[in-house]
Amino acid sequence: MLHGPPLPDDAPKHTIFVCGDNAVAKRTVSELVRLIGAEPVDAGPLYAEPSGMMLVHLAYKQGFGGRIGSQRLKFG
Repeated sequence: MLHGPPLPDDAPKHTIFVCGDNAVAKRTVSELVRLIGAEPVDAGPLYAEPSGMMLVHLAYKQGFGGRIGSQRLKFG
């Protein structure tokens, strides 16, 4: 179920952080992320639940809406 209208075709590519201790599983998930047109980022064996909880809080408790997400930025 979508929480908003589809993104335009020229929208920036989404970043999806992939975490876990199983290298084979992370490669499989990364390929699935590429298939949906997003960029996978190996975030290591991190526990990602806190960042997900923060996004839910910002989206629904702070009123940013369901179209909020996180993005990796490259500097330099």
